[in-house]
Amino acid sequence: MLKVKTPQEALELIEQCFADLKKSEEVPLAEACGRTLAQDIRAREYVPDFNRSTVDGYAVRAQDTFGCSDSMPAILKKSGKVNMGMGAVVDVKAQCCAEVPTGGEVPEGADAMVMVEYTEDYGDGTIGILKPVAPGANMSAMCS
Repeated sequence: MLKVKTPQEALELIEQCFADLKKSEEVPLAEACGRTLAQDIRAREYVPDFNRSTVDGYAVRAQDTFGCSDSMPAILKKSGKVNMGMGAVVDVKAQCCAEVPTGGEVPEGADAMVMVEYTEDYGDGTIGILKPVAPGANMSAMCS
């Protein structure tokens, strides 16, 4: 039969099992495995120190994609490409996009990423965007 503990019994059980968490001690890093931090550790700088894409695709200004669809794509001029491990050397201006691999830096001017699956390369320097995106979509922004 199932026996439900009273709130007081549950609190006593928590106190018994986790009482050691109130104590803290300093140990060498090699001995820290399996232990719980007594306080938060914060990085002094962002790593990496840029906004990055979480998908393979195209960096865009989200407003340039609003209202597009499979039957009425947004046609954007491809203004360049970001290479993995290199900083973005291209800016994204109105009605333009830039190709960015997963983990690559999102160029200045872009506020969203469109997955490559929702695009068509027309081979003439233009890219069709088949699905609209919201600002911040598919990118990992630096925290402040």
